[in-house]
Amino acid sequence: MKDIYEKLIDDSPKLILEIGINHNGSREIAEKMIIAAKKAGAFAVKFQTFKTDNFITKSNKYYEIFKGCELTLDDLIYLKKCADENKIIMFSTANEPSIIPILEKINNPIYKTSSASITYLQLFEKICKVAFNKPLIISTGGSYLGEIEQVINYLKEKNKSKIILFHCTSEYPVKAENINLKGIEILKKAFNLPVGFSDHSENNIAILLSLFYGCRIFEKHFTLDQKLEGPDHHFSITPEQAKKLINEINYALKVFGDGVVKPKGKEIEFRNVGRRYIVAKKIIKKGTIITSKLIDYKRTNFSQNKIEPFEVNKILGLKVNKNIPKDSIIKWSDFRHK
Repeated sequence: MKDIYEKLIDDSPKLILEIGINHNGSREIAEKMIIAAKKAGAFAVKFQTFKTDNFITKSNKYYEIFKGCELTLDDLIYLKKCADENKIIMFSTANEPSIIPILEKINNPIYKTSSASITYLQLFEKICKVAFNKPLIISTGGSYLGEIEQVINYLKEKNKSKIILFHCTSEYPVKAENINLKGIEILKKAFNLPVGFSDHSENNIAILLSLFYGCRIFEKHFTLDQKLEGPDHHFSITPEQAKKLINEINYALKVFGDGVVKPKGKEIEFRNVGRRYIVAKKIIKKGTIITSKLIDYKRTNFSQNKIEPFEVNKILGLKVNKNIPKDSIIKWSDFRHK
């Protein structure tokens, strides 16, 4: 059986729905979101867990918003039980080191760091100390390649494995010209690590295109209602939109196919009735020697003994052993050698 890291990096598509702080501090809303995410077909839900005073100053314009969205340990225990009962993975972004021991109390199965924490090596140090063997997803929005390299090198020094990078753009919602999907290839080549995609756009196009670059794990912000109060709801996807996205991802992967060039599905039928085969241009009597003036190339009914147009030189000069009506397919069994 695959462990959770193996599931994260396998070839199956996985959508993580970022509840984040869209629960607005309400355990009840968070519970409804977990259940809705499961019904939509999501692989996992993700929260942001923090103690506001440990990572934002009171002068920051987002202080009150984050303060109102803190989850207690009791909240997390309750929500983890809900996720387990509904058979959906629940994990969290750790926004500051003091929250990691709390997340360990609910057996947080995956750790994620936000784009804003890419240079916060003290946070990564704590993750390595407390949750060394668990998968770590690192968002890279707003980063230079050298900053990503710095944290990867730090983790290598700590012998940390099970690392996944998430390509993203820290713009909410992000404009098309700033998504930069080609960056996925750069991350793969630079660090030889699995790369997923955290998408902040307002449609599904970017995620579907990221499949071409090998992404199979995706993240979207999630809400029950885009009209709810809060900074993230307006660009988050609803349960209905999440279900649609999952269906489109699965469809797109089917479109990729297996890369083997051969007739597929109903193409066999098309070959039989859609292609041209050699037919009698006029009535051909038994014993007649076939010439190009006696044959034509037309669509006709399927025959096991059909002769393809490219094989015409094989029958020119041969005698037919039966009468062949006009427009009838000429078969290999209609000849005998001179």
